Amino acid sequence: MDFVQRNKRSARHLTGLGLVVALHVLVVYALVNGLARKAVEVINQPLLTTIIKDVTVREEAPAPPPLELEPPPPAYVPPPEIRIEVPAVNNTITAVTNEKPPEAAAPPPPEPITPPRFDAAYLDNPPPTYPALARRRGYEGKVVLRVLIRTDGTPETINIVTSSGYRVLDEAALDAVRRWRFIPAQRGTEPVVAWVDVPLTFKLK
Repeated sequence: MDFVQRNKRSARHLTGLGLVVALHVLVVYALVNGLARKAVEVINQPLLTTIIKDVTVREEAPAPPPLELEPPPPAYVPPPEIRIEVPAVNNTITAVTNEKPPEAAAPPPPEPITPPRFDAAYLDNPPPTYPALARRRGYEGKVVLRVLIRTDGTPETINIVTSSGYRVLDEAALDAVRRWRFIPAQRGTEPVVAWVDVPLTFKLK
């Protein structure tokens, strides 16, 4: 008996649960169908779109005043041409005279110069020494020396004008003439410096 009663209770209990579940299903179905209809209604309603245009009102700037045009400059009138006439001036001076210009005084003729001398016996000028080397080798020749004589008769400068062809003979001639004394050149009675040529000949006998 207990077993049968327990089975009945279980059956009742299951039946109650089934009813409860069925009610919940119905409620959920009703809710879903209602929301779907509202959604369809909302979608089917026409959309109202309002477009608001941005209108900017700008104030117009006042028109600039009309430009005042300057009057054109007057036409250029060249100044009158000014001419200044300068009378010609004759700067040529002509001297008229019958007098002759004075003649320049002729310079006095130059006094002749007596050339220096070296051949006076009292001068005692010995001839050059004949070099022994030149004697042995048979050297001969003529040397011409140009000598500048001071006012006291001594030689100042000696140059070889013509060489003998042998240095030993030329040096012997130079050495001799350096020790010579001369009669200086004279202009009138006054001694002057002057050149003189001295020829020296080396010849073996």
